Amino acid sequence: MILRDFHAERIPRQLLKDASRCKICTRIIGFPHPPCQVHRYSCPDMEGILQKRYIIHIIVCHFTRSSGTDAAESKRCLPPGHRLHLFRPGTWSFAAVSPQPQGHKMLTLETKPDLEATLRRWEHFWHGELDRRPVVLTEVAKENVHPADVVTPGRSRYDHALNGPWKERLDLIDRWLEQVCFPGEKVPSVSPDLGPDQWAAFFGAELQFSKDSPQTNWVEPVVEDWNDVLPLKFNPQNPYFQRLLGYAECLARHGKGRYLVQKLDAHSNADALSALRGAERFMLDLYDCPDQVEQALRDMRSSYKTIMDALARAGRMGEGRGFTQQGFWHAGSFQVVQSDVICMIGRDHFRRLILPALEEEIAAHDRAYFHLDGPGALRHLDDLLKIPGFWVLQWVPGDGLPPNWKWLEVLQKTQAAGKAVHVFGPGLDIGALQWLHRELDPARVAYSPELRTESEAVELITWLERNT
Repeated sequence: MILRDFHAERIPRQLLKDASRCKICTRIIGFPHPPCQVHRYSCPDMEGILQKRYIIHIIVCHFTRSSGTDAAESKRCLPPGHRLHLFRPGTWSFAAVSPQPQGHKMLTLETKPDLEATLRRWEHFWHGELDRRPVVLTEVAKENVHPADVVTPGRSRYDHALNGPWKERLDLIDRWLEQVCFPGEKVPSVSPDLGPDQWAAFFGAELQFSKDSPQTNWVEPVVEDWNDVLPLKFNPQNPYFQRLLGYAECLARHGKGRYLVQKLDAHSNADALSALRGAERFMLDLYDCPDQVEQALRDMRSSYKTIMDALARAGRMGEGRGFTQQGFWHAGSFQVVQSDVICMIGRDHFRRLILPALEEEIAAHDRAYFHLDGPGALRHLDDLLKIPGFWVLQWVPGDGLPPNWKWLEVLQKTQAAGKAVHVFGPGLDIGALQWLHRELDPARVAYSPELRTESEAVELITWLERNT
């Protein structure tokens, strides 16, 4: 696990005291100074790692780069099944011992023969570690299938989910799984989503469809006056929510042994409020009645865990299967967090009203992935990068702008803050990825290249293994 930017004063004093007396750690580090100056050491992510019990012993020592420790001798001192991490930023050294990732042997998918190795690489990724090469997410046609013939399982998915028949989508998923393979780390999964405004529908709005736009849906505003609806209350018997749970259960049965059910494309917090109120009126409310908006956000957050836990049970998430979304996988709770309306919100309102909701949602999961959408949202990047924990940034520039992978300054800035980045977009072929490979930290990046065939994916993965 790569450890940066963590303020060592947060480490419990007793843990440091115990570690400084540990004979195993003393032999490993070879420099048994007490951590009397630990407050000077600024090292990321330790808090979450400690809470997850990955660290057995921690030693902080004050010595120069030249002091060093013999790696071979250190490894002989390790407890069975564990490994050593030594980091020396400047004149400080940090040592940690953690269990070796073992993958998840309970989970097998016939559509992903290399799943155990894939899950092991994901565990390394989520600890900021490099396992031979960067993470690569691919979904390509099998060698006996022409790429143009591959079906799209997401076609009319919202209409199928809400209006049925579900069998049509299940048959489409079956055909898709027969045609594609998943070289790299993408875990086969299917979304149970009802639509981008489904969270607003959970609070009383009605999802609308148009024959002219079968790929999406929306809601009409239902809040005329916040005084008439506050406090917002979530009803677990809401028909849209019950439909979601039933559909997730159906997908879990259908996908058993072949694919996983994804987490929700939530659009909770301010996105849901904007849908309930109407975007223009919601923006005015930030100035006219910020206290009511703040209360509405608190009300909505109070149901967040209830909704997420119910979906996890319905979709048989966790329980040795882990959690997946956007092709990413994590053994513990994992969720894409977003607030698309922040592209229209200034810094002051963002910090007061929206940021606390995003911090709370990210903290509710073991790992998270933040979807930052539109050039107007970039003004909030510095504030977002201060949210604790190791999470992934997905930067979506928007129409008419260079694709994600060309925003090198944003990607490097995010990595420098101790986060990871998801890199994708039109034109991200093998050549473009090879260039990026020289510019980005390979341990903190997940690539989704534009590939068409299994042979192209194998060629790229082989190159990365040889050049990392």
